[in-house]
Parts: sequence; structure tokens; C-alpha cells
Amino acid sequence: MILDPKAWRLQAGLTLASVARAAGIEGRNPAKTYSRYEQGESACPAEIVERLRALSQGQLGAESFHAVRLTWLRANSAPPPAEACHAPP
Repeated sequence: MILDPKAWRLQAGLTLASVARAAGIEGRNPAKTYSRYEQGESACPAEIVERLRALSQGQLGAESFHAVRLTWLRANSAPPPAEACHAPP
């Protein structure tokens, strides 16, 4: 079973900032960075995934973040041009 990162965080009663802090996310706005991982807007680095796996006691993993990333990419990618779908004569 692949658990959605946001569903896990809400079920655990945690904030974006608290998860970001616990996962060791640094930078100008760690909560926003984690939010991008959680939504799939950005790929979650392996070292952060491993910290989140430990934090969630194994409930989250690479599969969780991969699934949300694919969903985001599918929703935010332009379809190929029509001419790209046809073989040349």
C-alpha cells in the first residue's frame, strides 16, 4: 500500500513546518520545500525520503513520493503536439 504523504501528515497531526524540521530540510522556507515534495511539484531527494521513512515508522517511502510526483507531472505536462503522434509518410 502506498500512503499519500499529505494524508499521513494530517493523520499524524503534524504541520508542514514540523515535518520539514524533523526531516532536516533546510533553506529559506523548509515548510514550502516539503510542501512541494508532498504535492509532487518537486522530486524528494533520497536522503529526505529515508528520514521521512524513519519519522513515519515505515509508512512513507520512495513509492509514496514517486506516486505523487507522477500524478503532478501528468496533471501539469502539456500533451505532445498532434504532429508528433503521426509517423512521417
